[in-house]
Amino acid sequence: TSPVTSPVTSPLTPTSRPDSFYCGTSFEDATSSCSIPCSGDSHSNDCPVGQSCYGYTSCNDRNSFYCGTSWDEAASTCTKPCPSGSNDECDAYEVCFGYTPCNFPETD
Repeated sequence: TSPVTSPVTSPLTPTSRPDSFYCGTSFEDATSSCSIPCSGDSHSNDCPVGQSCYGYTSCNDRNSFYCGTSWDEAASTCTKPCPSGSNDECDAYEVCFGYTPCNFPETD
């Protein structure tokens, strides 16, 4: 018989942020949709069928997302934030880049 494989998920460790775990069909899907939070437990049933729990998403850490024509430009100009992670927030010919050294202030 073939061994049963399970999806690879990031384990919840003392240094990982529990609020960074979200369900998705892939890491990219989980970090872009941020729609279903999950516990980070690989044996959890938090996610719908066909989705897995992925950790270290940017769902709750988008203050460094900025628009630009390249990551270097976005990181050096820090002109236009795109906290949703969507290119729709950017001007024509720009895309949203994450994890720049820019950090816009939190608003209450």
